[in-house]
Amino acid sequence: TDEIMKRRYIVILIIGLATWLCACETEMMGYEGESGIYFMMQKPPASGYGDPEQYEYVDTTLIPFAMFTAKDTVLPIRVRITGDVVDHDRYFTIRVVDTLTTAKAGEDYEPFENSQVVKAGERQAEVPCRIVWTEKLMQNPDTVIYLTVRLEESADFKLPLKRWIPFGSIYGSTDKVINPLVHVIGINDQVVVPKQWTANYWGAFSPTKFKLVCVVLGLTMQDFEDYKTMNQNRSKALAQNFDRYLKEEKAAGRTVMDKDAAGNEFEMTMGPLI
Repeated sequence: TDEIMKRRYIVILIIGLATWLCACETEMMGYEGESGIYFMMQKPPASGYGDPEQYEYVDTTLIPFAMFTAKDTVLPIRVRITGDVVDHDRYFTIRVVDTLTTAKAGEDYEPFENSQVVKAGERQAEVPCRIVWTEKLMQNPDTVIYLTVRLEESADFKLPLKRWIPFGSIYGSTDKVINPLVHVIGINDQVVVPKQWTANYWGAFSPTKFKLVCVVLGLTMQDFEDYKTMNQNRSKALAQNFDRYLKEEKAAGRTVMDKDAAGNEFEMTMGPLI
């Protein structure tokens, strides 16, 4: 009868669905159990807050030396494992990709060992990569030199993750697919717009203006990177001081000039709320 046929279809559907779910679960469990390695490099959100586990994954890290007062910096290249944590040390392989690298070993960065360890009981490791400032960066501020590294299979780890698709985190891109097996480090001396640059106070950003602000007011790029050191009240007060400097220079017949990306000069001015 029709009723018996309906019941048979329902039973078949249930069996088929259960088989599909079991297959999916088995496949996922097999993937989770595979000992693999991938780059876990992230970019904090502009606010600097939130759960670090949710930060956006990136396959490129920029090292802008204009932000630092030191002549070198250490970038921790973080890797994470897939599969189970174990009770013994395991080794993974990381290499510089020569064909995608313009940085020079021993000059722009300090070489590191190709064989690195994930210690017993740990699910991730960090490879400290020392990046060094050189005068060629200062002489070519618009030039970026690159250090590209990649992970390779080892006796302990495979490379099961071929791409990373974001889960839609509110902390980063929801659609950018990245390569978790290759990481590019860009090194330059460019002055970029810092996080706490308020255009209403400081006006339009330019490297020329920013460098002069730092010289006149005794500030650094890092002062503008954190709200704790450059909150709204301090930003406005400092901008007023710099505005006073510009007006005094102009009154003395030494009008301070700004410069755009094309090299055109114009009078340096402040934001509309100063």
